[in-house]
Amino acid sequence: MSAVTIAEVTDVALDELVGLYDAVGWSAYTKAPDLLRAAVAGSSCVVVARRGPRLVGLARALSDGATICYLQDVLARRTSSAAGSGGRWFGRSWTAIRASGRRSC
Repeated sequence: MSAVTIAEVTDVALDELVGLYDAVGWSAYTKAPDLLRAAVAGSSCVVVARRGPRLVGLARALSDGATICYLQDVLARRTSSAAGSGGRWFGRSWTAIRASGRRSC
C-alpha cells in the first residue's frame, strides 16, 4: 500500500472534490458542485492527502490575512487505510503552514 502524501494545493479537480465530499456524506456540498468548486477555490489554504493518485483527505482554512484563521472543512475517507489519519496528516500540514511565517493560514 502506498504512503499518504500531504500537500498544499491551489486547485483540486471537481470530480475528485465531489467524490470525496460524497464519500463522507456531505451531500449539501455535492448537490451544488459549482458552489463547492467556488468554496474550495476561495479558501485561504487547501491541504490534500493522497494515497497514490487517489484523493483520501482534504482540509481547508479561511483567514482574514491578519489575525484570524479557522478550519472550515476537514475530511478523510472512511476506509480502513484512512480511518483516524485525518487529524494526523492535517496536524503535520498545519505545523508546516504556520512555520512558513505566512500571516494567512
